[in-house]
Amino acid sequence: MRKALNKGTYDGYLLLNDDTNVYPNLFGQLNLTESLCETNYGKKGIYIGSTQDPISKKLSYGGAVITNKWLYKFKKRIPNGEIQSCELGNANILYSSKEVVDKIGTLSDGYKHGIADFDYTLRAVKQNIPVMVMPDFNGTCENDHRSMYHNFENKPLKQRIEYLYHPLGVDFSSRLKFMWRFFPYRYPFFFW
Repeated sequence: MRKALNKGTYDGYLLLNDDTNVYPNLFGQLNLTESLCETNYGKKGIYIGSTQDPISKKLSYGGAVITNKWLYKFKKRIPNGEIQSCELGNANILYSSKEVVDKIGTLSDGYKHGIADFDYTLRAVKQNIPVMVMPDFNGTCENDHRSMYHNFENKPLKQRIEYLYHPLGVDFSSRLKFMWRFFPYRYPFFFW
């Protein structure tokens, strides 16, 4: 995002993971979501594209709403043909309008991999910026984090510790920063 900002001024910034394959509907869905966002909220926002696992066709990445702040529980927003608001958004497909970037900037430093997108969308929500899930699935992306969780309790201690600090695993230091920033009352319990 910073490199794009240094190149000039754009209407918005589209983030895509390198393992995400987009559907032809993406730009139509972006335009529709932005139009409805401006109509309903009077401003532009952040728009999350949901991805499907290429084999199971189930939701792999997208948006979610927090259901319990104390326990940090959330419910994923499954595309249903309508635009849905959310608080947490994966950047596998994430569009941030210029107005949003002008107000809250780019992704935060200090995160190694996966939590910077949640940080970004929560910062937007705190600034009363709409974060919306587009109506339909917009691409495919395999949820490649599940294999690290598989049979975790039976793995040797050394592997579990490696997973704790691995950028594609728990990424403990990044998660500590995230908890401190958005859920500080959970920090001592998360750390413990």
